[in-house]
Amino acid sequence: MLVELGFQASAVPFVLLAVGLAALALVPALVQGDPVVRLGFALIGLAALPWAAGTAAIAAADQLEPAVPLARAVFAPLPLVGSGLLMALLGVAGRIDDHRRALVLSLVINLTLAVVCASTSTVVASLQRTVWGLPYPRAGGLYGVFIASIPVAVGYGVWATRGATWDRLTEHRSRRVVVAIGALAVLSSADVLLTYGWFRIYPVSWLPSLLATGLGLHAMVAGDLLRSRGLDRAAAVETVTGLVVVVVLGIAAALTRRPAALAIVTGAGVALMITLGRTVAQRAAAANGRGRDPANLLGPVDDADPATLAAAVVRHVERDGLLREVRVWAADAAAVTSLAERPPASHPLPPEVRRYLTRHARTLPIDDLASARLGALRPVLVPWLATLGGTVVVPLCERDHLVGLITGAPPDGRVVRDPDRRRLDELAAVVARAMTVAALRREVEDRADLTREVALADAVRQARAGNRRVQVAGVEVAIAYQPAARVAGDLWFTGTLPDHRAVVVVGDVAGRGISAALVSAAVVGACQGATGSADATMGPHALLARLHRIVAGIDGGRPRVTAAAVVIEPRPGGRQARIAIAGHRGGYLVRATDAGPTLVPVTGRGAPLGEPAWRASETVIELVDGDLLVLVSDGVTAARGAAGHPWGERRLQRLLRQRATVDGVDLAATTLAALDEHLGEARRDDDLLVVAIAP
Repeated sequence: MLVELGFQASAVPFVLLAVGLAALALVPALVQGDPVVRLGFALIGLAALPWAAGTAAIAAADQLEPAVPLARAVFAPLPLVGSGLLMALLGVAGRIDDHRRALVLSLVINLTLAVVCASTSTVVASLQRTVWGLPYPRAGGLYGVFIASIPVAVGYGVWATRGATWDRLTEHRSRRVVVAIGALAVLSSADVLLTYGWFRIYPVSWLPSLLATGLGLHAMVAGDLLRSRGLDRAAAVETVTGLVVVVVLGIAAALTRRPAALAIVTGAGVALMITLGRTVAQRAAAANGRGRDPANLLGPVDDADPATLAAAVVRHVERDGLLREVRVWAADAAAVTSLAERPPASHPLPPEVRRYLTRHARTLPIDDLASARLGALRPVLVPWLATLGGTVVVPLCERDHLVGLITGAPPDGRVVRDPDRRRLDELAAVVARAMTVAALRREVEDRADLTREVALADAVRQARAGNRRVQVAGVEVAIAYQPAARVAGDLWFTGTLPDHRAVVVVGDVAGRGISAALVSAAVVGACQGATGSADATMGPHALLARLHRIVAGIDGGRPRVTAAAVVIEPRPGGRQARIAIAGHRGGYLVRATDAGPTLVPVTGRGAPLGEPAWRASETVIELVDGDLLVLVSDGVTAARGAAGHPWGERRLQRLLRQRATVDGVDLAATTLAALDEHLGEARRDDDLLVVAIAP
């Protein structure tokens, strides 16, 4: 009896270690925080737990030989402790991007070692009983390689994170804690002396392992190693449910030997675990959505100037304890500028940083970037954020446009908890909207005259909407035009040269809004002036050259206009079309043949009007009776219906072939009617223009 009690007592240290390792694996699973560091510590706990629990279980074995397979199985995951430590070190130091391949290689090698250990005798050859009676493995040929995987991974992690001076971005003590845990894990490999028969009194690995486990738990619970943001309630429910499922399965296995029944219980338990976890997560999300109306968070700030608005934001954020040392920044195309400060601070805003902040328009603690996958953006983004003087950045985005930033630091000097993140995100939406409204108001006030001109241009544009047919020097031209929801820049012009040649010009101004409408009107006016003063030698290329000079002189040469000009000239026995194209998509010549209508693409090379290297190509087409020239804007083929599918080039071609001989010049209106049917209630994002010319 005394021998039995002494034998069980020798397993007590490993039982305590197993309990600690279970907690080490469980805590990261239940706490919201840095995902890489959480995964690293969970991997450490899960990889070492079978060894500790298995060693305690093997202590009860009366015969050693039957317990050898169990010993190989429980020792197998141990190399993954090294991978977990490497992952944790890289995570807290922000070096995951730089050493991702090394981490993957470590996982692959250590998984391979685990399989070799579990399935062969090359790692654990047999069991031997120590002087104090505890069975422990006898080393096989690969045991040294197997156990060396832990110090190798730790050594590489220490080397890879050298010089990781993040200042405010990462606490230095976090890396020191992980290095200390790694050092204790290396000391745990001292049992290699026992496995090779040099020291057979009792394993000593449990002591440094227990110290490392306690240090890790203390750093996670009392410190902030995981950058904890609070309890993950869904994970907690799933974990408790999983434990209940394990107990139920154990009882079911003891009461029945029917595999089908066990499979049913297992499936039902897993389904219950997942369902409960998702239900809790959804309810938490719904609860987060309820509360104060975000529009009332700051009170009446829509009429505030930028400095007043920034002061209100600072007061609100600091009063509610969300952040300290708060600063509000306005963003434009090139820089961010602090508001409510004298003198204001300003920092250039790199385009790649703007894109990142716009895509990730939510509260961003800079600590989170330590394990984020940033790649080549890291050396640009992290130092730039550090220059703003805070550890938390809240992007202010309105309709995928960065209008500003809020920066600060957590009041407790640790991390921003999830409830505070949600409140900051709500506040960001309100502030971004208020800043946008204020900016628009200033723009309207500063450009009142221009606004009236735009209103007039839009009224003219709407007045031109619809279908019309005109006769120009004996040439019939049909125009079908439908304006977009926003002011765009499609244009057309029909006129007659002094020698009675017909001229048709179509174009598209790049961009939307005020400038596009005004440039469109300017080009149409220039067409009128050019045709009125033209001589008999003017062709379409010369006409586009004049228009290019006009466009290049508008607003410092910034506008760009794609254009196509057609001049119809009489010829003996018919007519000739001279077509010049400068960056425009062109259209089709529809010609009747014995086999039915055929389409000849009318395209050309060139650069838009206004480009410094402007150029145009010219094509000559001999026309016969029944020919139709159809020119369309880019918006026609690119228009997307309610399902999100563009109308496309093939639909346009099919319609032209089917309707050309029936509709003649009315083909322009027919084309827009078919496009309207495709679009349905979908928003018109671009002007739609079809011009049909019947020489």
